[in-house]
Amino acid sequence: MEPQTCDKGELEGVVNQLLIDGLVNGIQNINPNETRVLASFAKDDFIIYVRTLHGSKSLNYLCRLYRNGDLKRFVNEWIELWVVKWRQRVKLMFRESQEDQGTESIDDLKLLGKREIGKMGRLIRRALVENNEICGIDAVSNYLTVQFLKELVDLYGVSRVNQMIKDNDPTLLSYVVSRVNDIAKTQQPLVILFLKIDERRQLFMY
Repeated sequence: MEPQTCDKGELEGVVNQLLIDGLVNGIQNINPNETRVLASFAKDDFIIYVRTLHGSKSLNYLCRLYRNGDLKRFVNEWIELWVVKWRQRVKLMFRESQEDQGTESIDDLKLLGKREIGKMGRLIRRALVENNEICGIDAVSNYLTVQFLKELVDLYGVSRVNQMIKDNDPTLLSYVVSRVNDIAKTQQPLVILFLKIDERRQLFMY
């Protein structure tokens, strides 16, 4: 199929506006400042969503939708589901500073190869998207990557887990799919977002 071309800036502007319109229509009494914050968060998820499904052909895919007049329907359906997941999966907390957030890192998994850790993250993102867990994809997948790898290393050891990831071992793939499926069946929040309000009463997410 012939690659579809379009102006990237124009396409980005259209998608941004469609996301904003979807948020305004989907969330009652949302003010402009809240819309700005949520639209930025939703845009990040939208980009990850499309890249997860279409990889290097993501821009071509969106251009084709745009040229065929299908982009609005696609974005509207996506943001409608995203709003549902936002309400279900995100817990908001106010904090004066970013100190003592207690976030985990992959420092404990340094013996695993960076390429293998990245591949594991991509497998988890794919599983999340396929389960319609499209809100906070990056944050959730990063957290689950650490948790899943720790569990797997405890079961099989570092060397075996590295090899399993390299080989696309069916046991590992089944583990990821099963664990994400179980998480998708729960109702509890998966993402905690810390908010703060500056001296101009502007809302920020971090």
